[in-house]
Amino acid sequence: MSSALELPVVLFWTQDGRVGLEASQVRAARPDPEPVFSTMDRPRYFLSLHSPEREVRVFGPLELVHLPTEIIFPLPPLLAARMRLPGARALAFPRDGTRQAILLVDWQ
Repeated sequence: MSSALELPVVLFWTQDGRVGLEASQVRAARPDPEPVFSTMDRPRYFLSLHSPEREVRVFGPLELVHLPTEIIFPLPPLLAARMRLPGARALAFPRDGTRQAILLVDWQ
């Protein structure tokens, strides 16, 4: 069954897994020209954000997806308070076969 309501999200990676940011918060993305010195074997990108206007460095690959709202669940307050990634708001549990949750963040 497909949902009529979907949230457009830009997916990227951190050391801990997949992270999603609402697509309306992202103005642009560009490859990071600096060499990667990390344990993650993934390309890095800069995401230009609308508000506040800033750039953040993330690991790729970047992907634009539309998550059905019924797979998105708000973080309980205690879990949200313990998260290392600022702006953590919810978890999405996609039915794409990866069996990997997506942490949704809000950086506005």
